[in-house]
Amino acid sequence: MTKGVYVRKPFSLEHRENLRLSRIGKHATEESRLKMSLASLGKHKSFEHRINISLSKLGNSNGLFGSDHHRWKGDDVGYRALHYWVRRNLPQPELCQFCNEKHSRHLANITGEYNRDLHNWLYLCASCHKWWDNH
Repeated sequence: MTKGVYVRKPFSLEHRENLRLSRIGKHATEESRLKMSLASLGKHKSFEHRINISLSKLGNSNGLFGSDHHRWKGDDVGYRALHYWVRRNLPQPELCQFCNEKHSRHLANITGEYNRDLHNWLYLCASCHKWWDNH
């Protein structure tokens, strides 16, 4: 080992858990946050580092994922938010799923039960949507 180079050995799992527990409930002050922000100015992350950050936030690793998030409402969500969720998760076809003729723009609920079951939704043209709601 060359002089002046210090190699830190990895912390044990027990030690890492103790460090984690010691930080619970503690928040950095505004002054500390400003210092950290200024210290990282001008530093760029490598491509591999950015890919690793992106991969670490996919699926269950994401704090906003699924029912573990404190603001997740499940099926108790409102009309508009449920429609937004279905539009994000159900691909829109080119044509109406009822008449197969006109461009589909309306998201229609089949059973009248407003839930997250994607089989319960259709993309319809305006005229088919009116017909569907009246019958």
